[in-house]
Amino acid sequence: MRLRSRVAAVAVALPMILGVAACGTDDRSGAPAGTTPTPAPATAPATTTASTAPLKAAPPLRLTNASFMPAMNKANQKVTSMEATTRMVVQGQAMSMKVATTTKPFGLKMDMSTPDGLIKMIVVKTGMYMSTPDLPAGKYLKLSTGKDAELAALAEMAESADPAKTFEGWNKAGLKVKFVKSETVGARKLDRYLVTMDTKTALGAKAKGIPAEAKLPKTVTYTVWMGTDNLPYKLSFNLLGMDVQMDITGYNTVRPITAPPASKIVKKR
Repeated sequence: MRLRSRVAAVAVALPMILGVAACGTDDRSGAPAGTTPTPAPATAPATTTASTAPLKAAPPLRLTNASFMPAMNKANQKVTSMEATTRMVVQGQAMSMKVATTTKPFGLKMDMSTPDGLIKMIVVKTGMYMSTPDLPAGKYLKLSTGKDAELAALAEMAESADPAKTFEGWNKAGLKVKFVKSETVGARKLDRYLVTMDTKTALGAKAKGIPAEAKLPKTVTYTVWMGTDNLPYKLSFNLLGMDVQMDITGYNTVRPITAPPASKIVKKR
């Protein structure tokens, strides 16, 4: 797979992946993140008989179309960073990515393993830096507008991909949420959901960074595994022939992300 094709794959996948790392909008419900309302204790009747049936436990509350985003938004207010491992199959070839993001200050660091070598990307407020197999080892190119329109579009998209704003599109994307089942993934009990949304609305302004030849479908469906804290720990989706699966390995564990030192930056490839 050529470098340009790999970059196009990143351009499509990056905003979809960033969506799970975002701090959402304020939720005024007043319930602590990751909790569900506790039923009031039953009051014993004045008189009882031997035939009184025992109280049954209330069924667990599941997230719905109306509650999914408010619950995730509220939980994400406590998230300042995220680490994840992502596996992708693009044009029949497998790639993997290790992604770390921070919100205050914003930063993103990604290492992507491809059949042709390792691509590294760092995005901070000062810009976007990329290391590719055709650069000297350990060197980065600072991306900006120029003759390479595809790389410039990716740089513009990534530089504006502040996770604090990513869910703004999700909140307006007309989510349709379907609970599938509860299951144990690793050592964690998670609830699996199918979440379908309008693709362009979900991506928001970041859709402009996707290559023109990539025709987005009207809707995209995520499979999302949610924890009892209302944070996602695993998700998968298929978009434009890309199969993507992400496992979130940690929240609030990432050190501040900084730009490469000047000694490691080259002016051109």
